[in-house]
Amino acid sequence: MIKDNKELALIYLQEDYVGMEDWSARIRNDEEVASKLLELHGVDSWAWYHMSKRIKKKFGIEED
Repeated sequence: MIKDNKELALIYLQEDYVGMEDWSARIRNDEEVASKLLELHGVDSWAWYHMSKRIKKKFGIEED
C-alpha cells in the first residue's frame, strides 16, 4: 500500500493507478504527482477523479 508514499505514487502512475482511491490527501494534493499524471496520461485520464479539487483547478481539469 502506498497511502502516503510519494515516491511509490510516482512509480504507480506509470502503471495502472493501483489503489489511487486509497492515496492520502497529501498525495492527492501534490503538484509533482499531478504533473506526472498529466505528463503520462493527459487531461482525459479517469485518474483525475481521485485528485484534489485544488489540483484539478490548477491543472485545468474539468470536473463533471
